Amino acid sequence: MPLNYVPVDNGPKGAETNCYNYLGDNPDPNVDLPSLSDEEQFYGTANSSSWPLLNFLFLCAIDFRVLLTSTSEVYGDPLEHPQTEEYWRNVNPIGVRSCYGEGKRVAETLMFDYHRQHGIEIKIARIFNTYGLRMNIDDGRVVSNFLAQAIRGEHLTVQAPGTQTRSFCYVSDMVSKLLYLSND
Repeated sequence: MPLNYVPVDNGPKGAETNCYNYLGDNPDPNVDLPSLSDEEQFYGTANSSSWPLLNFLFLCAIDFRVLLTSTSEVYGDPLEHPQTEEYWRNVNPIGVRSCYGEGKRVAETLMFDYHRQHGIEIKIARIFNTYGLRMNIDDGRVVSNFLAQAIRGEHLTVQAPGTQTRSFCYVSDMVSKLLYLSND
């Protein structure tokens, strides 16, 4: 299916040298939102989520389909594994990384509020760990840490106690599933 898209990203996780088939010059996260009102879909994949999403949802109150990528961090430090959609979470709202998880929780809440109040079509995908070509080797996540250590010939570091579990998805698989979810 041919797609036209407008990139809106400040690019905090990647490096421009890792991008290919780059569209346009330096995508501006402060894009003129009314100019996007003719689009049919919006993929909310921003790192910080509350204000940009609220601006887009304001536009969406007309007739817009929105897919929000959320995060496993909305679950906090879960007391059960695996988590179900009904799991109410175990969250520290003032922890070191709380801003990210709280921002995504706010985004999910705003999405459902706009769905209930305005009837917009919403989809939310809680992404856990995506990896792939052109990822930033120094982003501090487990796959990139393992790769960086292996490249340097170091032992792979597993944080104590070593009983953690993770779900991983290759980036091209993630993109195809997000497109499927949005158009299902």
